[in-house]
Amino acid sequence: MTAGFIADRAGRIAEAADYDRRALQSDPGAFPAANDLGVELGRQHHDTAAVTALRQAIGADPTYALGWFNLGVLEGRLGPLHLPASQGAFAKAFALDPTLKDRRHDLTIDASVYRTALDLSKPLPPHWSLADTQKALPVATAGLLAALLLAVGLARSSSPGGTDLAKQWLEPVGARLDGVRGLTRLRHPLWAVVATVVTFLLAYLRHAGSPTDIVTYAFGVLVLTGTAMYARVAIAVRASVATTQRSWWPGMAFGLGTGAIGLPWAPLPVVKTSTESTRVHLAAPLTLAALSGVLFVESAWLGVPLTQSLAVVALVMAGSTLLPIRPLDGANVGKTGIAAAAGVVGGAVLIALGII
Repeated sequence: MTAGFIADRAGRIAEAADYDRRALQSDPGAFPAANDLGVELGRQHHDTAAVTALRQAIGADPTYALGWFNLGVLEGRLGPLHLPASQGAFAKAFALDPTLKDRRHDLTIDASVYRTALDLSKPLPPHWSLADTQKALPVATAGLLAALLLAVGLARSSSPGGTDLAKQWLEPVGARLDGVRGLTRLRHPLWAVVATVVTFLLAYLRHAGSPTDIVTYAFGVLVLTGTAMYARVAIAVRASVATTQRSWWPGMAFGLGTGAIGLPWAPLPVVKTSTESTRVHLAAPLTLAALSGVLFVESAWLGVPLTQSLAVVALVMAGSTLLPIRPLDGANVGKTGIAAAAGVVGGAVLIALGII
């Protein structure tokens, strides 16, 4: 195993794989060696053999988080039909070790067996052993860490600094651009739909894995956007109110900018009604917040990372529509409407943090 580790660090992938095979011949239960063999084979594009090796690793130790993580990475590269297996493996890995959530989806050999955390300038503690340095995290500690990581992610996604910046610049810029003739021809809502998908993709690509994950995530964002727009139409029909949905260029520019720095603000199409209708303007944020809550419940139940990512998307979309500047929904629902919508959004946040 150590020879394989050294060969890997030297860039001799085939030699590293050979050492790992020999280690497994000596001890089939050496799950770190099986993990490393799977990684080396995956790097050589021997996908079937790599999956077999990684399944040997998690078979020898079902609590081996890194093995599940690498299996998720590898399955995700095998195409759309392997997406459920990939997401299931990631869910298992993140449940076992929440710190893996922020790791880029790259195949990773196990170097933890070579880290003892010893301070060689001091004598060894009495009764010290290598085995004691690799005890599993208590479940409660791991759960708390997962909640904190999720809370940080939500806080970043709905940054109050971004909201203040939007209030300061979007409304006056929007008023000026509305008078530009060339832009008036580009108000079709399709532009805003595309901008919304691109905005979230720019943020997601920072830690995305396989092309299948990226395409599925983009499709999920598209479905959420379409659902919000359909909710407006459905409520408008029941209330006998004529509506027009269109792109809003300042919001699109702002959204793409925030997505590029990893703090997405959703530039959804804005809606204009023939008569003042709070119900129509509340349709999108309430629907998105409710969907966010459902997705968070499903994520807490199954632990699928893609579901959690889309739950955060829905929550950010709901918060974005509630910004109280025209022509966004938040400027047309009044204090009561914002309070009601904020209550639903707040409930989704509590679900996300596991409080309810």
